[in-house]
Amino acid sequence: TTGDEAFFTAMSWTEGDFACMGWLHPNAGSKGYYRFSLQPEELGVLLAARGRLSLAERVGLVANLWASARAGQLSPAALLDALSAFAGEWSAPVLDQLIAVMRGVDDALVDEQSRPAFRALVAKALLPHKARLGWASRVDDFASSSFERQSVRAALGAVARDPATLRE
Repeated sequence: TTGDEAFFTAMSWTEGDFACMGWLHPNAGSKGYYRFSLQPEELGVLLAARGRLSLAERVGLVANLWASARAGQLSPAALLDALSAFAGEWSAPVLDQLIAVMRGVDDALVDEQSRPAFRALVAKALLPHKARLGWASRVDDFASSSFERQSVRAALGAVARDPATLRE
């Protein structure tokens, strides 16, 4: 289930109180105009259930992770660990949000000493997308594919400084 049903699926009524029976998305359907903070264990459970989240919930979760890091509620290391849970995410809106967060992390949190490791992490996350999307448009491309291709390649060049991408 997704959306509003996700909240109620994850909860049960027990002696007048809600008791969590699994995962919980604090902003079901990502319809609220607020951020949320989770304990590490709760975040781990939600990340493990990300395949059951709607597209809006996954985009919102990535944005919320970055907001939590900027607010000092989530360490940079925990942010990067959480983002790595989205490896293999092929949805363009989620990928766009991930790239926006990577750019933000690069601008705000990465010092020169850790920059090579961060660049490698970004390259590892985005090179599979580059391979999937290719360099040139294809006849069977969706309109969004060209924007996705441009976004991935731009991040590989500007953030990861991927040598092959820079040569192209």
